[in-house]
Amino acid sequence: LSRTTTASHTITQGRPSNHRNNNSGDDNNNYAFDNDDIPLWKQEQAKAEEVYANQDTALFLFERGYPRESIDILLPTLVVNQSNHSFNRTRPNLQALEHLWKGLVSTTSVSSSMPEEPSNDTPLDDIQRVRQEEREVLAAIFGEDIEWFVEVNDNDSEDQSPPPPEGGSILDASIPITTYVPPDRYFQGSNPPPELRLEIYLPPWNRYPFGHDAPILALVGGGIPLSYLHRMTLQLYEEVMTKVIEQEPGDPQLFDFISHVGEIWEAIVQEEGVVAAKVEQAARQARFAKFRAEEEERLALQGEISEQEQLLISGTKFKSEQERHEYAVSIVAKGALEATVSSSKDRSSETLANKGKTYYNTGV
Repeated sequence: LSRTTTASHTITQGRPSNHRNNNSGDDNNNYAFDNDDIPLWKQEQAKAEEVYANQDTALFLFERGYPRESIDILLPTLVVNQSNHSFNRTRPNLQALEHLWKGLVSTTSVSSSMPEEPSNDTPLDDIQRVRQEEREVLAAIFGEDIEWFVEVNDNDSEDQSPPPPEGGSILDASIPITTYVPPDRYFQGSNPPPELRLEIYLPPWNRYPFGHDAPILALVGGGIPLSYLHRMTLQLYEEVMTKVIEQEPGDPQLFDFISHVGEIWEAIVQEEGVVAAKVEQAARQARFAKFRAEEEERLALQGEISEQEQLLISGTKFKSEQERHEYAVSIVAKGALEATVSSSKDRSSETLANKGKTYYNTGV
């Protein structure tokens, strides 16, 4: 990580999050994995790290729910554009994130309703003062749970706004969604997934909360698969763009965005759970059908069950593969027992028949 110290700030440049949640694929294909003991988000993380080995920016975007198609189209352009601005050179991850975040406008209902931007006449000192006040409010609400990307020194004068940091904002942060409760399927054994967090970024040219400028926001963690994390991001984007248009200039809005994520995650995760259950049921049925076919083939080759018994096994419904296996073994054992009993009966009948006979010594 690259850190820059100014008179009043310590800035983390282009910081990749430790709260990883790499995802890929669409809704159902995401679940086409063989290892049922590893949650989907861990499998997606491993796959992403394999596909984008040594590509930090790609992994950074992947963790935040952006699909591979968008990342693959964007990456070649970053090499060219990083020389255009100091912000791009020091924070390439955020340059890429800003590009994809703003690109969401084409998939939302707010694209055609954006008003003309007002003139940029708000003094920089006023912007910094309002941001400082909003930072203090968030710090009071979330305390140490906030991870600030720009640290403000305690010796800043209370009656004087701190100067703007170079390459970052005093509102840049990672904030937990405290209402989020991950479902059991996101756990690996007893280990829960990373926290679901909202990241906030304000480039140097961003005038939030003035001039209809929106912060760059990103969701990361929670164990939520990519397509669903991306859908949450789309809903968040619509909320953000609506708020920055409707709100009065200078009104703090970040807490509203955090609250919005806390309201939308449950419906998204429940919907993902329905899809996951259907896919798991289909996989279970496929495994069962495969086991049944293999077992019937094995028993048929051994010649240990009759054709009628094979039909009986095929038409019987079992609660589990183990139950089916035990039933097949019992059929074989039953057949062996019946054969033994039949043989014993034959010998008994022969003995009784012999007892009724009279034998004569012919002297021969």
